[in-house]
Amino acid sequence: MLMSDLHVDHPGCKRSKLKKDLEYARATNSPIIIAGDLFDATGGRNDPRRNVSSIRKRLIVPDYYDAVLKEVVNFMSPYADLIAVVGYGNHEDSVVKFGGTSLVDRFVQEMNRIGGHALPGGYGGYIRFGFYQNRDVPDVSKLLYYHHGRGGTEAPVTRGMIETNRQSVWLDGVDVVLNGHNHQNYITKIPVQGVSNRDTLRTSTRAFIRTPGYLQAYTEDADWTSEYGILGNKGPTACGCVMMHMEWDRAADSDTKDVPLTFTERIE
Repeated sequence: MLMSDLHVDHPGCKRSKLKKDLEYARATNSPIIIAGDLFDATGGRNDPRRNVSSIRKRLIVPDYYDAVLKEVVNFMSPYADLIAVVGYGNHEDSVVKFGGTSLVDRFVQEMNRIGGHALPGGYGGYIRFGFYQNRDVPDVSKLLYYHHGRGGTEAPVTRGMIETNRQSVWLDGVDVVLNGHNHQNYITKIPVQGVSNRDTLRTSTRAFIRTPGYLQAYTEDADWTSEYGILGNKGPTACGCVMMHMEWDRAADSDTKDVPLTFTERIE
């Protein structure tokens, strides 16, 4: 399950949809990869983005970051054993900058304390999925590159596809690219071609995924005088995540064996 931009502690997080997707991960025993902004956490005293309307009332307390951590841990704890990687987003990065603490590291520690096996990721990074058969190295593997994303959150025309085109130039040997941040969504596959060690022509596709997250600006309880998304006239965004399915055919010829990748949107 590929996710980003959960913003669990924000009043505008669509928790009902998030819960539904997490329950689907449980039902399918799917590892969860979070590419940043698990937290919103913009209510710190030193955070220039601080806005009371973006803080749940029960989190307006002196030990704000501790309260936010507890809130998110309580919500996510039923899925601790499924959480594989938790990356940084611009919101977690700002907490380090303005609050002097790493919510990602502390969250991962809490998940692992209750039986999880999560790893803290960076703002971006690589994740290799290996398929083994009686070897110490994978017989075949798939490589995923993730990056939370930088810059403004608009991209109203391209939805972030310009960033995808740039990444397709400099990322080498990557099968899947996961981006978040701008709360847009798409799945696009760019064909690539090469030659195998046996000098046979090989054509494949490189998949680019953008996950929108779960933060909704236009809700019944939204403050139309101060809500960031409304003030920016950004319009509503989609809500959800993307499932990545991999299946290895062990009987495939050694030169052509591969792990087909398919993707299913869980987006509304």
